[in-house]
Amino acid sequence: MGSKQSSIWGKHYLYRDLLLRDVKSVLDFYYRYGLMDAELADLKIIWNDDSSAVDILIKLNEGNPLTLDSVIITGADSAMTAEISNVISFKPNDRLNFDTIAQCEKEIVSLYGDKGFLAAVVSRKIIRKNYRVEVVFNIDQGPRYYLGEVQVAGNEKTKSWFVKKDWRVKTGNILTLENIQSYRQRLFKKGIFKSINISAAPTNIDSMRDLQVEITEKEAGEFSIGGGYGSEEGPRLSAEFGYINLQGQGSGLGLETLISSLKNKLKAEYSEPYFMRGPLFFKSSVGWRYQKEPSFHREETEAQAGIGCILSEYLRLQWSYSLRRTSLYHISPDLAESLGKGKVSMFALEAIVDRRDSKVSAAYGDYFQTKLTAAEPYLLGKTGYYKAAGDYRRYLTLFKPLVLASQMKSGYIFRLKGGEIPLEEKFFLGGAGSVRGFDRNSLGPATSMGTPQGGNYYYLLRFEARAKIWKTLTLKTFFDNGGLFRGISSVKWEGSACGTGLGLTIAWGVWTARAEYAWKIENDFLPGKLYLEVGQAF
Repeated sequence: MGSKQSSIWGKHYLYRDLLLRDVKSVLDFYYRYGLMDAELADLKIIWNDDSSAVDILIKLNEGNPLTLDSVIITGADSAMTAEISNVISFKPNDRLNFDTIAQCEKEIVSLYGDKGFLAAVVSRKIIRKNYRVEVVFNIDQGPRYYLGEVQVAGNEKTKSWFVKKDWRVKTGNILTLENIQSYRQRLFKKGIFKSINISAAPTNIDSMRDLQVEITEKEAGEFSIGGGYGSEEGPRLSAEFGYINLQGQGSGLGLETLISSLKNKLKAEYSEPYFMRGPLFFKSSVGWRYQKEPSFHREETEAQAGIGCILSEYLRLQWSYSLRRTSLYHISPDLAESLGKGKVSMFALEAIVDRRDSKVSAAYGDYFQTKLTAAEPYLLGKTGYYKAAGDYRRYLTLFKPLVLASQMKSGYIFRLKGGEIPLEEKFFLGGAGSVRGFDRNSLGPATSMGTPQGGNYYYLLRFEARAKIWKTLTLKTFFDNGGLFRGISSVKWEGSACGTGLGLTIAWGVWTARAEYAWKIENDFLPGKLYLEVGQAF
């Protein structure tokens, strides 16, 4: 209702036309939910003693609800009738609900559209028998359409071939609604279009339609600057520049910099979604990083290039080569300095399956990443090792406010011919990014002086229960368990660590910040640690 009761937050005035519209809206609400005999019995405006305010009395006669007797489908063959019956969600003796009926009509139209009948029309008729009704769906499927040509309009900078590249149906094949919707989603994911309108236009052949794609381009250049604070990283300042449509073919150029008390970074990237107009994508980058670890400081320069392919909507494969030069400084006296210098030449194969509903704050779906790395003393490399790592995440919404999230990670690094693995290439564990409640990188093997040495094998299990309590504010509880070991043969439960705690997360736009307090779980709950971080834990 548009007419509102006055409160301490403000006064609301009575308007006759608005009140009449409210009465009609209330009756329409009753009709939608099967109370077709509902009627206005009385409408009174009652003034108070000094005529400064009024009460409104709306009296209704609801009548008896109408229930469904049967559903009849006409105009469809036996095979389609069976499929239509599967998408009809209401059953005999259900209360009549016009919202449900309208939704079923949309699903029937979509069902025909996915079979190439893009002009299918569904009409309905309600036959009343006392307080029971018969719903009749009549289908006019129309002709089945086949694809002619794909035509692009509205592109000023973007090449037409680039827009067409994501269309995966050949000329002469059936033109379906599902293909059109998937194509539109793929175009939007490129991030370079403001609007996309797709329609099927007639041709000189009755059963054939041309696909007309009309686009509006975004500004290709983007610049952002931001700051923040993390309990481990301290104050941070970041800036990013990107141009996402070089030469009108979706090529991207990016520059990223980060300054904080924990790490400094400068990185430039170049990417092509269709390398040499083929099915592969290409990525390359050069970067510099200086990061402070508890037992040493690391300086790295790295150049990387890779190609990959998108096998499906969810699956991506990438093969890459990188050359990295690392130098370590301020190394703890009880660590061997010789382990921390030199060049590493690496080949890597990576697979990613991403079925999450959101990359920022997922509510359902899963994510899996696995990466195999081989570093050999070829092409300027100075050391050799092999590394395998995996990351699996699962998100489940039990009911609307509550989301259960879990993560399982593991990694193993080894040399086939013996020898030492560089200190900076080993795994480290502990802190806000792994087992909360412990100092950063404090877990696992250590020297006699207690300095972390890193490990060759680790596992990490993390669980969170997240409940939205107000708008963008989320309350969560979590449990982490992880272990870092010299190798798989040295894995022992006694060497693992557990932490648990509570947290608050607030989101605005694509940005998320979180505050967490975690306790160590050992023989007893030990004093905890407070974490202030940007982004979800996973």
